[in-house]
Amino acid sequence: MGLNLDPLRVDFGDGDVLSTLQLPHRVFDAVLRDSQLEGVPFRRTEIGQAAIAATPANAAALLHADPGSLVFGAWDSTGLGAGSRPSTKWARALTCEISATRVEPVSLAGNRLDPIGIEGTEQAWVEERDGTLRQATADELRPTKEGGLPRRGSAQRDYPRLIKASEANHGNSLSLISKGVLVHGDITLNATLSLSRLRRYSFGNETEQGRVLLALMGLYGVLAMLNDGLDLRSGCDLAVESYQIDLIGLGTRDPLTVTLSDVAAALCDQVNAVSLHAPVRFIPSQGLRDLRNASRRFASPSRYICAGRTPPPIWRPGWCRSWLVSVIWAVRTRRSSSRRRMPRT
Repeated sequence: MGLNLDPLRVDFGDGDVLSTLQLPHRVFDAVLRDSQLEGVPFRRTEIGQAAIAATPANAAALLHADPGSLVFGAWDSTGLGAGSRPSTKWARALTCEISATRVEPVSLAGNRLDPIGIEGTEQAWVEERDGTLRQATADELRPTKEGGLPRRGSAQRDYPRLIKASEANHGNSLSLISKGVLVHGDITLNATLSLSRLRRYSFGNETEQGRVLLALMGLYGVLAMLNDGLDLRSGCDLAVESYQIDLIGLGTRDPLTVTLSDVAAALCDQVNAVSLHAPVRFIPSQGLRDLRNASRRFASPSRYICAGRTPPPIWRPGWCRSWLVSVIWAVRTRRSSSRRRMPRT
């Protein structure tokens, strides 16, 4: 039985279905922005407008449409068209950090990988005034002096205009940066789930149930990650030797003993206490289809789709309740060999 924690999906019709848990910017991602429901762009649908209008004091719409945005964070910053401005930021409640001892710096690639494999650096796409994205015609690609459309970044600021896929928040972002270390000592992973952050959100008459659901999502995510092991990069696999879960309050630190199956059972139970949206499948706009298909002509699409996880329906543990404090995991890990490159996060 699926948990439906990601009710918003984009169906490309060829076997590729992406949910908000797979999109980099979740409910505000460019892929969902450029998709439609019965011909209406996502941001103009009832569910889209409700998610955009959500605030910490009234976040029920976002909880029902995409609870992952509240756990992992989201930022409404991908709007297109005249008058579009970055809007609400939702700070992540779950953070993970890997630290190590006896290290030396190395250069690593810092990449943003597009989930549908869009590539290309030419300004071959048209941004309309209303934010619609479509593929440019041959006449529109001609120089401006010959009747073509203006380019984004030129002195002429008008719509429609030509833009790159990357300027519409699509495509891969590749760079080589000095951000990484070669580890000679120990590696420790610290994950923090801030329940004080979740306490800032109100969900109407589902406030307590919603906070518990989000906390269980974060806890389950961390324990499942540790259970699967961490495949950080080629030649850098981390295996867990031991872990500890602490409940930290004002001047207190109490250990909690729970297992992955305990949390999975509680999460299955808690989903039924919150009115999540039924699954909604959006269809990519013609502009997004053209962008994706044109990219596939030059290279095979990259697939970065995570396998779904279905927790088993076991008993609900008695510890599951709304804590008004933060939870910190100190997870001791070991490297799979004596010398491995270790990226900082």
